[in-house]
Amino acid sequence: AWMDGENVLVQTSTNLVEVGPEHMEENWQILALSISDPDPRVILAGTARYRFTTSGDTISLFPETGSRLSGWTDIDGGLVVTYLDTFPSLHQLIAIDLASGSQTTMATQPTTTSPDEYVELNGATTDGRYVSWVHSHYRNGYTEANIWGYDLLTDSTFLAVPAALAEGGYAFGIDSNVNLSHDLVLW
Repeated sequence: AWMDGENVLVQTSTNLVEVGPEHMEENWQILALSISDPDPRVILAGTARYRFTTSGDTISLFPETGSRLSGWTDIDGGLVVTYLDTFPSLHQLIAIDLASGSQTTMATQPTTTSPDEYVELNGATTDGRYVSWVHSHYRNGYTEANIWGYDLLTDSTFLAVPAALAEGGYAFGIDSNVNLSHDLVLW
């Protein structure tokens, strides 16, 4: 659960349910509750469908269709930021205004399955006006990490902290968690 004074967010999901030979589904949602109105509202919901294989006691899941939440969620000033994976191939950072219900997509990234090269969007945070996140690109043993920002008032994306390279891990001083408060980014 997440809270920002007046608003509380709760993420719920069903257990994985077998829906056919080698297929399972999971339904999920984010509920918003307000201290002044305790009736929950669904602000985001979806279904993820997986193909699965078994080997002994181990079940391996492979996303096929639908969507699921992934990674970090934050709330501030009635604004929710979260990551949404849409299968088979898109990772998105979205913001949802709790008052209006409007959604803004701030960043998208195709998902990759190569262990030699992949991109991650991590650590989204908001102060109600700005959203900030880490965009990491791993390639041939090196990680390039940038901290990006998005201004919801001007609908613009900007580079907040330029890339630094690090061999075999996160860039120097940039980790997957950033914090944003009063127009300042901390990492």
